[in-house]
Amino acid sequence: MKEFIPGICWQEFPTSNQLAVNALNNAGFKALRIFFNLCDLPYIATPNQAYIKNLFATMPNGEHAWTFEGHASVNTTTEPMRASFNFCKKYSWLPIVCMGYQEELPHNWLGRAPLQQYWGWLGKFAKEFAIYLKSIYGFNRADLEVYNEPSKLQALGFGYDKYCSLAYIMAIGWKSVTNYKVHVFVDDLLRQDYLMAILNDTALMQKVDYISTHCGLAHEDQEWDRGLIIITNQKIAKYPHLKQALTEMSVNGTWSRLQNLHNLVAMYCIIGAIRNIEFGTSTRIDDIFMWDRAGNLQCSSPTKRDIITAFNKTYYKPYTIVEDDMELELNYVKLNTVNNETKIVQEILVDSGYLTLVTGKCDAATVAGIKKFQADKKITVDGWVGKGTWEKLLLETPTGYTRFLPLFMQLLTKTAVYR
Repeated sequence: MKEFIPGICWQEFPTSNQLAVNALNNAGFKALRIFFNLCDLPYIATPNQAYIKNLFATMPNGEHAWTFEGHASVNTTTEPMRASFNFCKKYSWLPIVCMGYQEELPHNWLGRAPLQQYWGWLGKFAKEFAIYLKSIYGFNRADLEVYNEPSKLQALGFGYDKYCSLAYIMAIGWKSVTNYKVHVFVDDLLRQDYLMAILNDTALMQKVDYISTHCGLAHEDQEWDRGLIIITNQKIAKYPHLKQALTEMSVNGTWSRLQNLHNLVAMYCIIGAIRNIEFGTSTRIDDIFMWDRAGNLQCSSPTKRDIITAFNKTYYKPYTIVEDDMELELNYVKLNTVNNETKIVQEILVDSGYLTLVTGKCDAATVAGIKKFQADKKITVDGWVGKGTWEKLLLETPTGYTRFLPLFMQLLTKTAVYR
């Protein structure tokens, strides 16, 4: 696997509690699955940035009224929804935003199984939400999960076909931001029939990055015993770009099962890493730390803590924008070139407003964007990228500076002959 990102599910901890924050960081977690409750959305005809800004100012934590086995509000905190994103930004965690509905509540105008008339709205909402995370928070990557356990909507007449159609629309909106990733399926591994139906939607599969699954929750221990992680990997292999993520996972007390994740999944988010002590300990959900309303924190199992810390720190591999096998040479970028450098140039030009589309091929639009960039930077306007233009692109544009500065340092060591 070129990446392996360990995380936790939900905001089950008070982000203002530094003891809890330190415990999670010290354990090597690097991602947070954030539940975004669509039930809380007020109606507006066209979602825009002002609308998203208001949500970040007013929305409660997505689990604010969730119940679990008769326990109300014991898995979450009273902090607002934005606290999760503030936490991710401060500590450089990956936010994984699960947009869906709380099953226990009455539902708002969108409906738990949204009518088709609102699908376009949700696509626009996903786009505006992603833009906000990039422009305001500065996340170079944020992931979207399209619904939690969508197979449960089948009883409401919302089968996999409708799920795939809606997921496609939301994926297009979310991925309007370069490098933002999309997860679909997000269901129990036992639902292999539902998984296959989704995998057969080739149009959707070209728009998503992860098949996200639940493993070992509740009494579903057979998900581990049947080796369904391996089986799922074999099924998604028909799409080489797809990865598997266990974004809701419990090892059900058998901690050696962690080793089954290595080289099979790209990320996992464990249930119960840190929870409200009022819930009590559990053998089915793998609590490691517990906190109480007074802010006290205790380690419920030093053994579990040490096992998961060692595992996370041994195998953690962050997502990198540049593929592991790519070595950036100072190849020229000019009309009709097709290479990794062309893609990088296009991404920088898109982020800087000189181009609208990344294709990987230097076409006429790319040449025009290069010329406009060169004119603005007062360098020779020739429509192709040599050393002087590379330096300006990589060091003076937002994308170039934040994403490709390490590559520029590689470039300086190359011995290629420049114009």
